[in-house]
Amino acid sequence: MKTTVQYDDIREFEFKPGTTLTTYLQLTQDDVKSYFLSGLSLVDCDCPACLSDERSEAFSKFGLKYQECSNCKTLYVSPRPDEKAIDEYYRKSNAREFWNQHLLTETEAKRREKLFKPRVQWIIETIEEYFPSAQRFSSINSIHPPFLQELIENEFFKEIRIVTPRVDLSHVSYEKTGVQVVEDSIGSLSDKADAVTLFEVIDRLSDVDAFVGALERVLVTGGLCFLTTISISGFDLQVLWDKSNSIFPPDRMNVLSTEGLMTLFERHGFECIELSTPGLLDVQIVANAYKENASIEIPRFVRYLIDQRDSDTLQAFQEFLQMNRLSSFTRAVFQKK
Repeated sequence: MKTTVQYDDIREFEFKPGTTLTTYLQLTQDDVKSYFLSGLSLVDCDCPACLSDERSEAFSKFGLKYQECSNCKTLYVSPRPDEKAIDEYYRKSNAREFWNQHLLTETEAKRREKLFKPRVQWIIETIEEYFPSAQRFSSINSIHPPFLQELIENEFFKEIRIVTPRVDLSHVSYEKTGVQVVEDSIGSLSDKADAVTLFEVIDRLSDVDAFVGALERVLVTGGLCFLTTISISGFDLQVLWDKSNSIFPPDRMNVLSTEGLMTLFERHGFECIELSTPGLLDVQIVANAYKENASIEIPRFVRYLIDQRDSDTLQAFQEFLQMNRLSSFTRAVFQKK
């Protein structure tokens, strides 16, 4: 199984500093109350990764409860809204409208150049190594129009299917032969795919196990699944825990551990051919949180590291996290057996 250390951490470009992030989180909190806590029946669930029913309540965010799996240590919301309610949220909520108007359009060029060009190249190079005959590609539940545009314009694939878009595709030019938009669930797909992407997708699903089961049926034997997510195994999420601005529903309803992610895909007949945590920001995120609020509870060792050691030491520690799969930003490639 391959581990790669390189630049790729979407959090650097997801939000602009200061009031923009604060505004987005406040809108999300308000929308969670409107969409999920006002008369909607929430459903209890077991661990979305290993299916264990053993858990302990971790904390609450925006009125929804996070549980920690006693087996694989995955963090997840339970009880939770169903898929229909989540889809409605991503299509119509004020928070997503703010995302589209401010965070998406104002950072689109930078995201495409710094994040999605390298990601498309990563996909192509991996396919050429592990499944060179691949021609049919599906991007499933993508929330990143710049990625879709880069993918379409690259012309590597003969067929591209954009499945269940939860975003406004007005920014994407897809009037092109071989590009199809399917506004339906992955479980309804009848056509097979040679490769799929799940970028920040499993984080916000109601029924993760059913989704990966459907994914297994869609992919051909030897087909590749490219995935990015954040992992609760990562340094900044473990240190900051409930104080982390990266953990909030519904964007991060499932925060799988590294062990949980492996268990989930292996259960559905996939082999992991790459699992990397190439994030650059764990130490920086913790240091910023500590500087903004010195009373925040963080381990003595981490306080010492931030207060007493220089930038070279902090950079070396971040590289240690990358090499040992302990950064919270995770990317993986799974191949159907």
